[in-house]
Amino acid sequence: MNAVSDRTARKTKVPASVPYEPRLKRRLAADPEQASLYLQAAMEEAFKANDPGIFQVALKDVAEARGSITSLARETGLNRQHLYRIMSRAGNPSFTGLWRMLRVFGLSFSVIPRVHRLRGVRS
Repeated sequence: MNAVSDRTARKTKVPASVPYEPRLKRRLAADPEQASLYLQAAMEEAFKANDPGIFQVALKDVAEARGSITSLARETGLNRQHLYRIMSRAGNPSFTGLWRMLRVFGLSFSVIPRVHRLRGVRS
């Protein structure tokens, strides 16, 4: 064997990357606590970046993990187009729409101060 064929023979096929979405969505679908933590982290990042779209994309991940948007529409009483608008980065979700979605997910809102009391720093 020459050097080139020797290197080719030793190469094994390794995927360039592994998609994170299937695993993420399995975890979100299996455990409401995971969905809650995921949405909380997204909300924190959205506040830091001053970008509510971050939360809306996370909301879409949780919705898709649960199943079809059609079934979510049926469960929430909202139409599919409205749900897609709520979950888009450019959307402007209503409180009622978010409320209905979170109830279907087995979650609820929680309002906390943005002041970190241990450090005395305002976020």
